[in-house]
Amino acid sequence: MNKRIYNNIFISTILIFCLFLEGCHSSLCHKHKDKDKDINNITTDITGEYEDSSGYITVNIWKDEKKQINGSHCFVLQGGNRIDCSDSASIKLYTINNNKYSGFFCSNYDNEKYNITFVIDYELKISMFIEEYPFISDTIKLRKKI
Repeated sequence: MNKRIYNNIFISTILIFCLFLEGCHSSLCHKHKDKDKDINNITTDITGEYEDSSGYITVNIWKDEKKQINGSHCFVLQGGNRIDCSDSASIKLYTINNNKYSGFFCSNYDNEKYNITFVIDYELKISMFIEEYPFISDTIKLRKKI
């Protein structure tokens, strides 16, 4: 086998192995050792009502009696042509670290379940990303309503 091809295969194998180890490490050990110490040292209370700058995307987050993080949503999109709202728990989140939460979101518009991630920045604003949700393709910045 050509030495160059062998080296490329070897390097690719090592990279895949490292990515696998990193994925295992972060999913199994995230509560014990965080990479980004500075941002992860922020202790945040995610509960509250949030909205985007337009006011058309709102999320309400609370903790239930078992301290589980739940939420509801209301998304008025595409000039009101796509309305996806729920007054009951449509969001279920799990703490990844002090500033990152991940879980799922159940759409009332299409009755589908989507992966959702919230990241809180230094200004205590939330970046919301819904994986493969057809109506919001980018990360949405939310701020806490006062």
